[in-house]
Amino acid sequence: MGLQVTATSIISGLINGALYGSLLGVIAIGLTLIWGVMKVVNLAHGHVVVFAAMTAAFLVTNMDLSPPYSLVAAAVIAVPLGAALYYGTLHRIIGKVDTITLKEEMATLMTTFGAGLILYGSHFVIHQFITTEYSTEPSIYWAPWQPPSFMLLGVAVEKVRLLVAGLSVVIAVLAHLFLTRTNLGLYIRAVAQDSRALSLVGVDPVRVKLLTTVVATVLASLAGVLYIIYTKSVTPDTEIDIAPLAFIVVVLGGLGSVLGSFIGGVILGIVYQLIFSTTGQQALALAAAFIILIVMLVVRPQGLFGGRV
Repeated sequence: MGLQVTATSIISGLINGALYGSLLGVIAIGLTLIWGVMKVVNLAHGHVVVFAAMTAAFLVTNMDLSPPYSLVAAAVIAVPLGAALYYGTLHRIIGKVDTITLKEEMATLMTTFGAGLILYGSHFVIHQFITTEYSTEPSIYWAPWQPPSFMLLGVAVEKVRLLVAGLSVVIAVLAHLFLTRTNLGLYIRAVAQDSRALSLVGVDPVRVKLLTTVVATVLASLAGVLYIIYTKSVTPDTEIDIAPLAFIVVVLGGLGSVLGSFIGGVILGIVYQLIFSTTGQQALALAAAFIILIVMLVVRPQGLFGGRV
């Protein structure tokens, strides 16, 4: 397919990019939260997102649970999963460490990578119990309104994707308010700044790090459910599609910045969809995303909103 720069393709890229970008933004929030607090690049993050999507697919197709209730179920399941990830991969390495060195960083990379492989294996197990095929036909379609789409500036917009974008905004705002307006959120931010000082005022940094991992896992799980509602499909290898873009979003928005990651997701989504809608080449859109990553690392490594929660 050749280059098709038309008003319709540009409008389609802008609209679909903003919708898809909001989803990318909420996927990246949990990733940037763990980095901002514990300086850990969680390589299991994408697998957590896919695990939640797989679980939601199972609950919807096999247990007749509606997608909204699967969001609640994903959040509940994510609590023990987050605790297991913390104690299984991070606690013995950085639980009682105030300053993270290169040694701890490399160790956490390897342990989270291993946890991701375990989750990756579980995807194939869950997939065997899902009755609906995911390769050719949409697996989950949830249309709370009829008709399922409407025309906006000559572009067909699925209402369910608009709903997912709205829920993504709500999750991002609630995560920001949690970190800035609650005592638990202030403890999380304090650990990121000086965990030793926090312990001097009677707050256990280990518990705060555990809470951070659980909150990040809950956010990743909610994003996983939104992902399958948005795309209507998931496979064990879906992590390959979303994890690289999530890392780019985190770098673009700023490591440790929740709202920055969300805004970065919207920006990346618009660029990605604009290139895809005008060229029809997904490879070119992905290449543009990695060009953005390289430029940001060279020009502004702290990201657009680095250091701001």
